[in-house]
Amino acid sequence: PTASDYRPARTYMRPYMLVIMYSKNVLIDGPTFRNSPKFALIPKYCQNLIIRNIRVDNAYWAQNGDGIDIEGGKNVAVYNNDVTAGDDGICMKSSPTDDKNFSAPALKNVIVADNVVHHGHGGFVIGSNTDGGIKNVDVRDCDFIGTDRGLRFKSYRGNGGLVQDIYVNDIYMTRIVKQAIYFNTYYHSSGKAGQPEPVTKKTPRFRDFHISHIYCDGANTAVSMTGLPEMPVKNVTLSDIRITAKHGFSANEVEHINMKNFKVLPESGTTYSLKNSRDVLFDNVAVPHNMSTFLELSGKKTSHIKFKNVKLPESKQQVKFGPEVKKNALQINGGT
Repeated sequence: PTASDYRPARTYMRPYMLVIMYSKNVLIDGPTFRNSPKFALIPKYCQNLIIRNIRVDNAYWAQNGDGIDIEGGKNVAVYNNDVTAGDDGICMKSSPTDDKNFSAPALKNVIVADNVVHHGHGGFVIGSNTDGGIKNVDVRDCDFIGTDRGLRFKSYRGNGGLVQDIYVNDIYMTRIVKQAIYFNTYYHSSGKAGQPEPVTKKTPRFRDFHISHIYCDGANTAVSMTGLPEMPVKNVTLSDIRITAKHGFSANEVEHINMKNFKVLPESGTTYSLKNSRDVLFDNVAVPHNMSTFLELSGKKTSHIKFKNVKLPESKQQVKFGPEVKKNALQINGGT
C-alpha cells in the first residue's frame, strides 16, 4: 500500500486517547495517559468538570501529542497534574456548537492551578481554534520546565473569536526553548504580512489579559506579541515579571499594553522592539546596561509610547527611531 491508500482513513488511524462530550459533573482523578496517538485527554463541552492528579506521558516528538485540551465547556478546574507532551501541554480551545448551553463564549469559567508541564510546544496554551469564544480563565501556581514556550496564545484569521478576561499569576519557568510569553493572532495566517483584511466574526480578538508574578530563568526570547493590522492584540497588563533570555521583548500590531515592575534581561540585541504599536506604557522597567540598543521604534502607526519611573541610557544611540515614526511618539517621564 501507498500513502494515498491510507489518506481516507488517516483521521481514524491516529485517534484521541480519551474524549468526553456534553457531560455534566465529571471528575477525572488519578489516571495516567501514556503514548496517546493524538491528544491524550480532550473533554468537549462539559459542565462542572474537574481534572486532578493525572499524569500525561507523551514523547517530545509525538505529532499532535497534546496533554490536556479543554474544548468548550464551563465551570472547569484543572489542578495538580503532571504533563509531558509532544505538543501543547495544557490547552484551551473553543469552537461553535449547536448546543444552546454553550453559546458564545463556548468556554468560560476555568481554573488551572498547581500543574507541572515538563516539555511540549507550550506550558499553558490558548488556541489555535478560538472561534467559539473564551472568557474568564484563571491560571496560577504552575511550573513549566523545558517547554518550547511558556505561555502561548495563538489564533488566526478564519479560526478566531473573542478571547478575554484571562488572568495568569505566579508562574515559574526554566529552560524555555523559544518564547517565555507568546501572543500570535497571525498564526498560520494567509494573506500578505502587514496588509489588513476585513474584520469578520472569525477574526481573532485577544484582549484583557492580565499576567503577573512571572519568573523565567532562561529562554531564547523573553516576550513576543504579534497581532493583526485590522485587529491588534490589546489591553494586556504585564506586571511583576522577571525574565532572563537571549533576546528581549518584541511587539507588532499591539495596543494598550501596560508593563509595570517588568525586568527583561537579554544577553544581546535590542531590549525592546516595537512596531506599529500604540499606547504602550513602561512603568519601572529594568534598563540593562550591556545592550547596544535599548529601544527601537518602527512602523507608521507607532505612537504614545511612554516611559514612567525609568532612567533611560544617556546615549541617544540606544534609542532608535524608524524613519516613519514621529519624534513625539516617545514620552519619557512626562517629557519627550
